[in-house]
Amino acid sequence: MNVLFSLNKHEWLMLIVMQLICLLLCWACIHEGHDWGGDFALYIEQSDPLIHSRVPELYLQNKITVDRSVYNTGPYLYPYGFPVLLSPVYYFFGLDFIAFKFFCALFLVLSIPILYLLFKGVLKDQYFATIGVVIISLHPSLIIFSDEVQSDLPFLFFSLLALVYMRISSSWKTQILLGSIIFMAYWIRDLGVCLIPALICFQLYNMSKNGLTLPKPSQIFNELIPYLIFGGLFLLNRAVFPNGGVNHLELFIQNLSWDLVGENFHYYLTLWLSFLHLARNWPAIFIILSAMLVGIFYVAKINPFIVLYGLLIVIITIIWPFQQGIRLLIPVIPVALLLLFAGFKQVFNWMKLSPMVSNVILSLTVLVISVVNIRTVIPYFNRDSNQAVTAEMLSIYSFVKKLPEGSEIVFAKPRVLRLFTGQNSYAIGVDEFFTSNANYLLMGKGEDYENYNIVYETDNFILIEK
Repeated sequence: MNVLFSLNKHEWLMLIVMQLICLLLCWACIHEGHDWGGDFALYIEQSDPLIHSRVPELYLQNKITVDRSVYNTGPYLYPYGFPVLLSPVYYFFGLDFIAFKFFCALFLVLSIPILYLLFKGVLKDQYFATIGVVIISLHPSLIIFSDEVQSDLPFLFFSLLALVYMRISSSWKTQILLGSIIFMAYWIRDLGVCLIPALICFQLYNMSKNGLTLPKPSQIFNELIPYLIFGGLFLLNRAVFPNGGVNHLELFIQNLSWDLVGENFHYYLTLWLSFLHLARNWPAIFIILSAMLVGIFYVAKINPFIVLYGLLIVIITIIWPFQQGIRLLIPVIPVALLLLFAGFKQVFNWMKLSPMVSNVILSLTVLVISVVNIRTVIPYFNRDSNQAVTAEMLSIYSFVKKLPEGSEIVFAKPRVLRLFTGQNSYAIGVDEFFTSNANYLLMGKGEDYENYNIVYETDNFILIEK
């Protein structure tokens, strides 16, 4: 990216320092193993079949898991972009969670200069851009998230890269790259499709600035290149891989309701305020939302595509029927922060504050936030987040792996069990187990577990055979 070379040495020094600090904090937060989750298991499992060409087999295996489980365990398969990225890590390091997590953390680190370019380009203010970088680089919600094997940080990187590239792409070569970046974001998470209307908005805005002047055929073709690249890669993806997200779309349609929209709005508004270290009260809500509305108005005048992208992500998030914590906000947090800064910058202009006064206010604010962020992160350094890969669970996996091929095991975390054992698994209740086709039930110890036919037992779990 040529625009990177336009940064002066002081900007580069600041970015490198923030990247190193961010990397060190992430490394300190990365632990052996993984929490129970479940998404990580399918991501890793998909990255292995991509090497061994077993995608159709995994699709059928996980379809059994999803269809027979009594609760939503996720899609039949995730988009293939993140597993493709994980594949080299899996190939060279095997089932190494430290390697997987560090790889994901690198995308947060790589996002820092991209974030700076986006903020600086939109706000035309180096100081606000620096503050944005400091807040994102040190924020515990993102730093601690590096202890997860999830697609959110890679998606953050490619979506930010696409937004920046839209503003600088002009030649046919960069247009090809832009189309590839947009597809990669979509290939990692379906939300990446929001970049397509954002690009359309960007191009229409640029055309409107030219008045009634008709573009040349060569210019029209140049503008169409990203869509042609995206469309070609999309069709290739559909031809090679099964559509693993069809059940997610069905769940979305079945569970959509206005009550859920209102509930989700309050839920994610609370998370956004928490990200800013603010309590959920009316003064905080009024100040933040007012500043963001001002920011939306001023950013939309020159960069409407960024506002559109952010609004589309927010809309999809609040109508999505499953609340998944801060991770669903990760792709929109930089945009929301940018709009907030744009609003505050305009308010400072209205108040006719001198640059020195406004910079002092901002510096003190970001200093306090940074101290709070680091103090929140430090206790996580020594926190044991491992639940699924303990010595106890590894002994269980080893035993289950030796069960007859084709066995069906009931377990609360079926995708995790299948990752480590290769056995089919799904989640149903104890009563349903005895009337199902499953052969075994792995469960936590209860008061009456002695009445079952126990074939394997640990301190906290029992495996029973029907």
